[in-house]
Amino acid sequence: MAKGFSLILRFALAPAIAQPRRGRPSNNRLPGVVRDHAIALVRERYADFGSTFAAEKLAECHDLKVSRETLRSWMRQAGIWMFRAERKRIQQPRHRREHIGELVQIDGSEHRWFEDRAAPCTLLVFVDDATSRLMELRFVASESTFAYFEALKVYLLGTVNPVPSTPTSIPSFVCRTRTRSAATE
Repeated sequence: MAKGFSLILRFALAPAIAQPRRGRPSNNRLPGVVRDHAIALVRERYADFGSTFAAEKLAECHDLKVSRETLRSWMRQAGIWMFRAERKRIQQPRHRREHIGELVQIDGSEHRWFEDRAAPCTLLVFVDDATSRLMELRFVASESTFAYFEALKVYLLGTVNPVPSTPTSIPSFVCRTRTRSAATE
């Protein structure tokens, strides 16, 4: 078919192809009373439900059979339900720790750190939360549990200064016993 002829067909026959009922409500549309009743029930009892579960509950408990897609569109129009992307995500900010060494975050990053001069490797990084200071850096062949343990061992032996304590200064276990007379009262 010639290119010019297909363009003529596309634009000349387009109105003939369009449905005459376009823009009008469907013949299978549920009455407004059913819609209002369903929305009222959802607002009252199932406001925190998704449309699928709410449609199941309406059919099961109230004998009101509505498809989940119909109920979803009604809930969207009423402002009860919205897409996950439209919902506000409330994330509480995590405040930094006050003292150095209180929280050290560990992460590994696989990359070609030495370009073509060496094989790709992983950099393990220990970052202090209070100061954002890099506490330990270590290149390893792969990110594995053993690599993390070895880096942790070097970090702990090099930075942590344990405070000596005797069993008398800090009691390990506290045992509280009640007297027999207190237990029987």
